Amino acid sequence: APPMRLLCCFLRPMLEASFSGPLVPLSPSSYDSFFRSPDAAADDPPAREGQLSILCWNLLAPPYRRMPGGRESDGTGWRARVAAQIEYVARADADIVALQEFWVANRQATAMWQDFAARHRYCMFVSPRSRGKQDGCCLLMRFTGAPADNGGSAPGSESSDVSCGGLKVGGRAGPCPEAEVAPGLASLSYNDWGDRIVQAVEILWRDTPITLLHTHMTFPHPNEHDPLMRRHQARKLGEYAARLPHSAIVLGDLNGDVSDPAVRTLLSTGSLKPMSDPSWGTGWASHLAHNGALMACDLIATNGQVRVSEWRLGDAVTHDELLAGNGLSDHRPLHAKLYLGPGAHQPTVAADGAAVPICP
Repeated sequence: APPMRLLCCFLRPMLEASFSGPLVPLSPSSYDSFFRSPDAAADDPPAREGQLSILCWNLLAPPYRRMPGGRESDGTGWRARVAAQIEYVARADADIVALQEFWVANRQATAMWQDFAARHRYCMFVSPRSRGKQDGCCLLMRFTGAPADNGGSAPGSESSDVSCGGLKVGGRAGPCPEAEVAPGLASLSYNDWGDRIVQAVEILWRDTPITLLHTHMTFPHPNEHDPLMRRHQARKLGEYAARLPHSAIVLGDLNGDVSDPAVRTLLSTGSLKPMSDPSWGTGWASHLAHNGALMACDLIATNGQVRVSEWRLGDAVTHDELLAGNGLSDHRPLHAKLYLGPGAHQPTVAADGAAVPICP
């Protein structure tokens, strides 16, 4: 109706202003993220050569899974699904596992993943969504000699490098040390009412510094504010990636394919190259949304020297199970392998030639 359009036109400048600005560091003193590293006494995993393997998967948190009579989290049936998801991740044996809709609010579910991480020699970095949401993002990284976790030395203190097959993390602070729960591991907020976060992790792979940026962006509901909020989320993340002095890997559930306006903003602003997809998101689907839409929204994009050499969707959820809604998640897992190629990444600079600061 015309009155509603007039109201939206009036509110748009206010929305633009509220979504403006950069990513905001979340201080560990007031934000409940956590990091756990494997037992130093345990045997190290064998060194790996060649490409870096990544598994990226939205787990569909039990509080968001609708079941006859309520939510999956209302009962105990979620245990079997979480156990099956853990078993699949174990078989995948990836170097880095990026999980969205990780059920941080449930101690038992979190403990199941912590036990898996300890047994399989993964560091575990968990960042809840802000304002008490039940889910968040989790990164599992198969490294050795990890930096001290929350229960150890304070953020910014000295720690050993983490290394496995030419991969290291720790020993160098990122651009937002005030947000680090351990050296090189930070949680950042989009600072909007979507309560979404970004995990930023500094790694060194084959002596090449790289920043992992893991996120789960807001869904593009057909209203006046969510698409605008998504565009600013994409801008903020892209600006962060562009201002880094080295390569970046952006991964997660972007809730849009490569033709989505927000995803295009992210790619262009961050000088990011998405994984190869001749169909531009029309020839495959990784997610059946709550509104029935099929989406190719689970993505990995890189800049600088890092490239995706190959990718595929895993069989933990088949296409038929995705359509029927009876799989281990409403997302199919994304498997990818990355390599180092030519091309040095140039950080964004101001008019006077100085590097543009990343954190406010």
